[in-house]
Amino acid sequence: MWRSRGPRPSRGQVARASGERIAHERVFVEPIRHAIRGPALSATVRRVRGRAFDPWEAIHDQGGVDLALAFARLFWPVFVERDGCVLLGHRASDEAVSEGLQQAGGDLRKVEELLNRVSLRELMPIEDSPQEDEMFMEVGRTMQRCWTAALAEQFPGREFVVELLGWEEDWHGPTLYLKSAPRPGTV
Repeated sequence: MWRSRGPRPSRGQVARASGERIAHERVFVEPIRHAIRGPALSATVRRVRGRAFDPWEAIHDQGGVDLALAFARLFWPVFVERDGCVLLGHRASDEAVSEGLQQAGGDLRKVEELLNRVSLRELMPIEDSPQEDEMFMEVGRTMQRCWTAALAEQFPGREFVVELLGWEEDWHGPTLYLKSAPRPGTV
């Protein structure tokens, strides 16, 4: 929550006060802006709980730096390579990889799919309503685009499949699955 004795500074004022150049922001933010633009937001997402949705207001009213960092890592995770698998960094412990390799019978793509599975319903409490379903699918589509861009940045030259399944395909609701694309000569 913003705590100050005066009015909240604009983004430009904050950047100038901290000595940062606004152009510097493009290096890190432009892929995210491109990913978020994607398809136009649905009418339900544009109007949340009866009024126009303002993401900056929601962050200001409900967030803090710890929550902002958590969401930054959710949308732009750090990926690492362990035993031939590209995994979400926070899930890539030696124990988890070893257990995943055992469960998947050594199939690296199945290990990636298992350890990189993210169900939005399990991450955040949601109501069972068509409005919430649509909003979570929009979040899932944005995460899918962001993860694809993050993987391209962190592993140039490699191909990945970032799949989003909705309520119809996965009873957990919107769920992301990530695995390496098949390499030439493999199935």
